[in-house]
Amino acid sequence: MDVTLTTYNLHGFKQGKVFLPTLYLASDVVLIQEHWLHEDELSLLENVHSDFVCVCTSAMGGTSGTGIRRGRPWGGVGVMLRKNVPSYKTVA
Repeated sequence: MDVTLTTYNLHGFKQGKVFLPTLYLASDVVLIQEHWLHEDELSLLENVHSDFVCVCTSAMGGTSGTGIRRGRPWGGVGVMLRKNVPSYKTVA
């Protein structure tokens, strides 16, 4: 089985999310970077498409806190994996 992999720099989730549905149609694995989401916003990525499982992290873990958010957000990566992609095991 061939697996199609795509990588995409969102330059911020709000700016880059419009292209995600196109990537999901064409790819089995989508690697995203620079989503700029805080830890409490990661569900935005996890709920983008029901055919994909998302594993993501925020680069702003220590700065999110409960206080006022200041400055420009940065970083963050995620792996979006189509649910029907089989897992492969390596036998040594």
